[in-house]
Amino acid sequence: MSSVRIVRSRRVCVAGEERAADLLLRDGRIVRIAEHGALGARDLGDPAPGGAIVDFGAAVVMPGLVDVHCHVNEPGRTAWEGFAHATRAAAAGGITLLADMPLNRPPESIPPRALELKFAATSGQLLVDVTPYAGVVPANQEDAGLLRDLSRAGAAAFKCFLCDSGLAEFPAAELARLEGTMRILAGLGKRLLVHAEWLGEVDDDAAGAAIGPPPQPYFAYLHSRPESLEVRAIERLCELSHRTGCAVHVVHLSAASALDLLRERRAAGVPVTVETCPHYLCFDAAQIEVGDTRFKCAPPIRSAANRAELWTALADGTIDFVASDHSPCPPDMKALDSGDFAAAWGGIASLQLLLPATWTAARARGHRPAELAAWLCERPARFLGIAERGMLQVGARADLVVWRPEERFRVRGADLHHRHALTPYEDRELYGVVEATFLGGEPVFTAAGGPATEPRGAALRLRAGTASSYPGFAAFERRFRNAPEHLRTALDECCGAQAWRDAMLRLAAGDRDGSPTSGPFWADASCLFAASERCFDMLDEDDWRQAFAAHPRIGDLESLRSRFGATRHLAGAEQSGARDADPEVLRRLAAGNEAYERRFGHVFLICASGRSAEEMLAALERRLGNTPAQELANASEEQRKITFLRLERLLGTAPEPATNRSPGPSR
Repeated sequence: MSSVRIVRSRRVCVAGEERAADLLLRDGRIVRIAEHGALGARDLGDPAPGGAIVDFGAAVVMPGLVDVHCHVNEPGRTAWEGFAHATRAAAAGGITLLADMPLNRPPESIPPRALELKFAATSGQLLVDVTPYAGVVPANQEDAGLLRDLSRAGAAAFKCFLCDSGLAEFPAAELARLEGTMRILAGLGKRLLVHAEWLGEVDDDAAGAAIGPPPQPYFAYLHSRPESLEVRAIERLCELSHRTGCAVHVVHLSAASALDLLRERRAAGVPVTVETCPHYLCFDAAQIEVGDTRFKCAPPIRSAANRAELWTALADGTIDFVASDHSPCPPDMKALDSGDFAAAWGGIASLQLLLPATWTAARARGHRPAELAAWLCERPARFLGIAERGMLQVGARADLVVWRPEERFRVRGADLHHRHALTPYEDRELYGVVEATFLGGEPVFTAAGGPATEPRGAALRLRAGTASSYPGFAAFERRFRNAPEHLRTALDECCGAQAWRDAMLRLAAGDRDGSPTSGPFWADASCLFAASERCFDMLDEDDWRQAFAAHPRIGDLESLRSRFGATRHLAGAEQSGARDADPEVLRRLAAGNEAYERRFGHVFLICASGRSAEEMLAALERRLGNTPAQELANASEEQRKITFLRLERLLGTAPEPATNRSPGPSR
């Protein structure tokens, strides 16, 4: 039975404005937005048990928050945080999607196997959705194969430091080699996230200087990390972004003196985005007592005047959005007893407080909840390339936060759901009480009952890049928007199943009736890949077999040249590992293909990119022992991988297949 619910409020944030409205939620999505009070029991149909109308009165209903900067630290350092605690805190704070940084947890997400350990660690623990980033360090920063494998494994983006990270296992990337890294990532359609403090050829005596014996005044620590470190780093990153086409993202901006530079570079078309954090928007250096290391973070909290400029930049769009940079640690690592800023871990625990902390400071400056929805929901979701989140619209995921902006509470660390109670917000009065959080239309937190007990979250593999990250995307749009026949041919090359192609063409035309998504799929590059996935879900067995028939036999290069027309160049590149194969291997492949087709009734299908003939033969012979049902499922999954790779090539950005690399992404 479907889950169905009507959410009603006099303050629903839709299209940048608050309005009185009803939302009809069904099967995890928003299926209707109506005038306040217009929906009723008849609209629920024959609901599953629990189908209901929930009237939240004058509480604000917004999309679920998307926090693109969080350190969960699992596996490896669960004494610092962990998925169970972090996602409970997120749900209690109205956050429905977290992007998890690749460090503060050994093994760091640098090799693909470490990323897989991260995905495995999420099992049975997530109350909200999580997606991971991968790391860039000197050991992998120019390894195109490793970076590509991480992208295909589901890394949402890549993160590096230009200064000491505080952890020996995650060293700073080498700036002299960063151009090569960024060229690779541009080809993958992935952003580079950067901790932008760079000593460079330092001419500032304060930078990196010792800060004296503990307990130190906060200004001693602040003086050791001047704004010039951020400005210098951002200037260099913008140069590299302009040269390589790689989209770059500056995490946790604190230096207002970098804002004019950012405005200038963005006006010139450099694909640079910027976040700041609640602690830079709420605190100022003059408030911090001697030795109060709860406030230590890097870059540091700066002056009240600096804070005011950050608010101006957030309001005018120079700063794109706000992220928590939740970076907890065990309390003894904050060196509170000694007040030693040099020894203390640099990080602030604030995940559950992202909404109320930001709102309290925003409210004091005359901002509205609808602006908060842009800074905490819409823009972060767009940054991750997830078109179905971050906005309340028909067809979007039913991820919601319901909160009361005029209600206040006093922060008690012991009442938060973080693993550790230590927070610089202790005893502060904040506005904005979360009433409920919905993930996919189901409550994962209520003020009355607390976090849900059943884990409802998922670990998301975000393989597609975002529109601004794909250099070829604008050309793709120009080529196909008004040339449906060309698009039809290109889509035939990608898949070969008429049902899949026709569904994609309906999306290209913006046909919203009966389509699996709304609007043209080129609204964002991520929509192209999401549309493909959903169209695949519409295929039946005959459609799959039609798609399989568009592929040549593995290793049969003569047949490839003579029979496969438009797809010949694509299939030929994919099967490059068979070109110079040993004749005996090719003979066994031919015999294996025949045996496979007699047994299963369709061609043997495998994502051949990067595979040698020997690897493909071993897979063929192994799969001959499967049942027909197993092989239909296996071949269907391989078809998805091949289509994904071909869509990337349609955008003109995918690197040529590397020899002996693992195949493309699995679903």
